[in-house]
Amino acid sequence: MITTSHRFLQAGFSALLLMLVTIFGSCAAQNYNFDGIAAISGSPRVDRLVHDLGHQQGEKHPQDLFDLSMIPLAHTHLQVFSESSDEGISGSFVEANVDAYLPLFGVIQAKVTRYDSFRNLSEHHEYNSYLWGLFQSHREKVDTRLGMRESKERRFLWFFGWRSTPKYTESGIDLASF
Repeated sequence: MITTSHRFLQAGFSALLLMLVTIFGSCAAQNYNFDGIAAISGSPRVDRLVHDLGHQQGEKHPQDLFDLSMIPLAHTHLQVFSESSDEGISGSFVEANVDAYLPLFGVIQAKVTRYDSFRNLSEHHEYNSYLWGLFQSHREKVDTRLGMRESKERRFLWFFGWRSTPKYTESGIDLASF
């Protein structure tokens, strides 16, 4: 005969086992190793990613390039490179890199970069969130006809925020032709 104390003991051991597996168990999945191209920057890096993405899509089941590692309740890292379908322009690509230290530390850091069909930087966004969103920052660089526009936005206590005045740096475009 199982008494009530035995049931609580069994439930306690089950909960403890689940907690230990969750905390100490980690997992990883990848179909591409981004560490091999970490030292390369700029257009040659994007060309290499596009080349490797083309080989990946030549397989029976096309996929995006990704690398995921996770330690539950502590850290998650995700890096993805794929062809973009948002703009309707073929040949544009998106790369995302996300590090999250949730729920224990409440930190998220993310970078999202979009490249145009010529493999040039078209948009770059950096998001940071600390203490479960108490402090937030967003920095963006967008390629415009007037040059590269950079702006920053910061938030505090979810309600208070301020945005910097956008700064333009000239690109290689001849502004007199517009």
